[in-house]
Amino acid sequence: MILHGYLGARSDLSKSISFVPLVGKDLKASVQIVSASKAQDSNAVHHAKLKSLTQHSPVAVRGIVKVKQKSKGQQRLAEVKRNEDYEIGMTELYVLNEFPSDVTFQEDTNIPLEQRHLQLRQSADLRDALRFRARATNICREYLTDQHGFTEIETPLLFKSTPEGAREFLVPTRTKGMVYALPQSPQQYKQILMASGIPKYFQLAKCFRDEDQRADRQPEFTQLDLEMSFATGSDVMSCIEGLIRSLWKSMLATELHADPFTIIPYEDAMATYGSDKPDLRLGMEASLDHP
Repeated sequence: MILHGYLGARSDLSKSISFVPLVGKDLKASVQIVSASKAQDSNAVHHAKLKSLTQHSPVAVRGIVKVKQKSKGQQRLAEVKRNEDYEIGMTELYVLNEFPSDVTFQEDTNIPLEQRHLQLRQSADLRDALRFRARATNICREYLTDQHGFTEIETPLLFKSTPEGAREFLVPTRTKGMVYALPQSPQQYKQILMASGIPKYFQLAKCFRDEDQRADRQPEFTQLDLEMSFATGSDVMSCIEGLIRSLWKSMLATELHADPFTIIPYEDAMATYGSDKPDLRLGMEASLDHP
């Protein structure tokens, strides 16, 4: 059998016997590599190669997989077998790449953003966030297309400059004086689609805004953008409410209360909370009393 993965921290029992965890491609489970050789053994070359590699190097290992021998105390633990319960007796080792020996890579290492690939390799939380995002986008697609008849359309990223709320990123062309603008949102595209007979449109749209950095502002972001023709405000709110319920149920295993979401008129929100997007968990109603 051939297994692929990344080398963990090696433990040498002697010059001829070494144990190395082989971490899976998803960086979750691991299988222990057992490498044993003698001076005249055919495995000596592969054993020496294994000992020369640094931790985190990607490899392919050929060998025989078997259940790891346990002590009596270990046998009293959980009966369900995990990947850690197995080991592979290495017969051949294929080096796919070598991890640089001059790179410090520990759990507590502060890795700069310029080395984003190492940040992702180090942090399981970041990798889980990417998987969470992918699952959420799939749920949005299934809900909007299968249950509500939306059509997913990809709109262009190069467009003529149009006056909107924020500054635009401009893309020069080889024609002197001619530039494209990156879209702040697909606003004009979706209006064209509505007028063209596409009754329901959505996309996971890339948006670009040349603004100052703030907590809620980024130069590039992705938003779920949708449009419905011949729809009322209630139709739109009902659709979005159903999507939020579906996301919470699938992603967070949480059933939201059966009652419809509370709708607060704009005038009441401004008069009561002083904001058109109040956080009702805080209960910070504006006081109208004067001394």
